[in-house]
Amino acid sequence: MKRAVAFGMAMITALTLLAGCGAQGNSDAAKSNADGTESSTAAESAEEDSSADARGTEESVPAGEKVTITIYQSKIEANEGYKKAIEAYQTLHPEVTINLEAVTGNDFGASLKAKMQSDPPTIFSVGGFQDLKDYGDILEDLSDQPILEHALEGTTDIFTTEDGKVLAVPLYMEGYGFVVNRQMFEDAGVDFDSMMTYEGMKAGFDTLKSKIEAGEMQEKYPFLEAVMEYPTKELWIAGDHDANVALTHDFSSALEAYNADTLPGTGFEDYKTMVDFQASYTANADNTANLNSVDYTTSLEGGLAIERVAAIKQGNWVAPAVATTDPEVLEKLDMLPYSVPGYSDGKYFVGVSGYWAICNKASDAQKAAAKDFINWFYSDPEGQKIVVEDCKFVPPYDNFGDLKATDPLAQRIMDANSEGNTMDGWVYSGAPNTWGQQAVGVMVQKYLAGQATWEEVTQSSIEQWESMRASQRMVNGMKKSKWRFWIFLMPALVSFTVVVLIPMLIGFFYAFTNWNGIVGSEIRFVGIRNFIDIFARDGSFLHAFGFTAAFSICAVVLVNLVGFLLALLVTQPFKGATLLRGVFFMPNLIGGLLLGFTWQFILISIFEAVSKATGWTFLSGWLSNPETGFAG
Repeated sequence: MKRAVAFGMAMITALTLLAGCGAQGNSDAAKSNADGTESSTAAESAEEDSSADARGTEESVPAGEKVTITIYQSKIEANEGYKKAIEAYQTLHPEVTINLEAVTGNDFGASLKAKMQSDPPTIFSVGGFQDLKDYGDILEDLSDQPILEHALEGTTDIFTTEDGKVLAVPLYMEGYGFVVNRQMFEDAGVDFDSMMTYEGMKAGFDTLKSKIEAGEMQEKYPFLEAVMEYPTKELWIAGDHDANVALTHDFSSALEAYNADTLPGTGFEDYKTMVDFQASYTANADNTANLNSVDYTTSLEGGLAIERVAAIKQGNWVAPAVATTDPEVLEKLDMLPYSVPGYSDGKYFVGVSGYWAICNKASDAQKAAAKDFINWFYSDPEGQKIVVEDCKFVPPYDNFGDLKATDPLAQRIMDANSEGNTMDGWVYSGAPNTWGQQAVGVMVQKYLAGQATWEEVTQSSIEQWESMRASQRMVNGMKKSKWRFWIFLMPALVSFTVVVLIPMLIGFFYAFTNWNGIVGSEIRFVGIRNFIDIFARDGSFLHAFGFTAAFSICAVVLVNLVGFLLALLVTQPFKGATLLRGVFFMPNLIGGLLLGFTWQFILISIFEAVSKATGWTFLSGWLSNPETGFAG
């Protein structure tokens, strides 16, 4: 009976070893089955999407199933509008929960990449061609969405692939120029319509500047201190937007810029004109280095919205923030064109600056809810009203009927669109990734701080365009390469194979032989005899096995459990908590102190003895000698 039990246990152990070696294969098979299931579901989802076209904006969200989706967006000014839209949609669809996360412009690109690694959002903001390259493989195909039938011509071009798939929907059109307090200029005796050209704008700004310096505006506008604010701390303002005027000289579209390996740089003198123009009308005109400390909020909520300045170079997107600060000031605002003398007089820079994409890694229910929300947002009258009135968007769709902008800035852009007084304001989106901010924006900061000439700005911008484009092409080429995966995996795979996998397989083989571990000795297959021996004939094995199991439980489970409870304890607010944290941290200090005293003994006492014994005087007091002490 005893031998039978031993034989049974031996068989179980051997089978366990076999199962352990085959677990990876089983896991792969299970994964393959899962992939097959997902493929089937995707096919069913495609059929449902096709039928959704006929149903309008309905999507196949499973009845009664709770769905949570996340919107990760960069349009911080429209946050309150988004919240209102989410609340309205959730009222109609209580089974859907929508979480909204917003990160402002400069930080969004890096934060989105980190977000994709840890917790990918369902809906997220994308912008230019580089986003299509970076995230193209995880973007859901939105070609069949009903709302795209109403997209204005050209608004989906950036995110349309060569095979006709639309991977992102246009979110809003925007235009930028010089947002000004129209009432303030008129109170200074300046006719607004006279400022539609560069020379007219300069004359109007000069008039207001002289009246501010003479104190004539003080009574009605007590906080007014300068004509403009120029927040060059924000690299996208001096980099992306202002650099766009230079790029439009060389490229007719963002796509042309994206395909260009070099930058001619023919428009940099006009770029300089606009940088100098803006800086000259600020309170820091005599010390432009200070402009590099002025941020977006200071220029908008702390500048234009409180009538501390009369103008900023911005777009219609500032309306919600101004309305939040002072709705009466918003009614006084208007927008002047981004007029460059002899080049863009009377033209507003306009384009689609934001898109929404859906992550194709989300569940079918999440993707269905995300699509339904987007279609509702731009098709339902309640959603459309929020788009125009609360988000202050200029819609990139033709199904908004008679809805008019509720603020003068958006209306000005809508009028410019209809009158044809526009230029492409987003050519910079075709520049090498981060070129506008990290290359040009940084150099403009140095120029304003007196650390670089404009010739250096121009030369550096041209050179960095070429080098950054080359790097971008190389990275994109690696992303397309099927070997990329193996190139990065190979070092770890080789190490794991040599150090772990091969020894494990060899050990597994020897377990079924009589080999005694001596090289050259006989190796003969004995089946499971070794396993029978350790269970039936070696009485110490079960004892050792039990001891090891108990030790493992104590070392792994109890130690970590106690450690976790103690860590939780020292984070609680109670009297003596600081003392307790110090006591717990003390062992970390003791090791370092002991190590320090040990080396002090070695480097001083022992070296001193060696110096006396050998006569090598350079060893004596070498730690206190300025010429040799650094080595110690």
